[in-house]
Amino acid sequence: MTDKRPAILAVVLVALGVFLAVSAKQLAYRYEPDPVGGFTRDVPKNLDGMWGEKGDCSSKSARTLDFMDGGFRWKKGGVSGGRDNYGLVRGLYKYDLGASRVFFKLNETSEDTVSHTEPEYDITIAGDTMVRRHVYDGFSEVFQRCRNQEPKREVPKW
Repeated sequence: MTDKRPAILAVVLVALGVFLAVSAKQLAYRYEPDPVGGFTRDVPKNLDGMWGEKGDCSSKSARTLDFMDGGFRWKKGGVSGGRDNYGLVRGLYKYDLGASRVFFKLNETSEDTVSHTEPEYDITIAGDTMVRRHVYDGFSEVFQRCRNQEPKREVPKW
């Protein structure tokens, strides 16, 4: 009787190699280096969840931002459906515990990989109102917290 263990081990190793080669891009996000400089993937509690422009969170024309650990999702307003009307942004947050000011540094969007060393957004939170200011051009937007929502914990895979 011959020993089949080396053949089984070889098959398992080949299968594992194929799996890693195919899913390397998805795995890269999970094993990226830890944030430095006071940045974290953890969304601050006062920013976590969905925010709607003018408080509109449920209509088809609502423009929303949905913040969670590791980034946020966005939806354009005034348009219906379509892949270009939704997006996903991965990045890091920087804030003090309970702070009303949060900095967000972009790492990757659904369109492209970004390599900014400085924060992209300066976010100010006052109760149920959030002002998101784009650091590079100074453009500001105001959003209201959406009611009755389930918290999400991590930005999903592409």
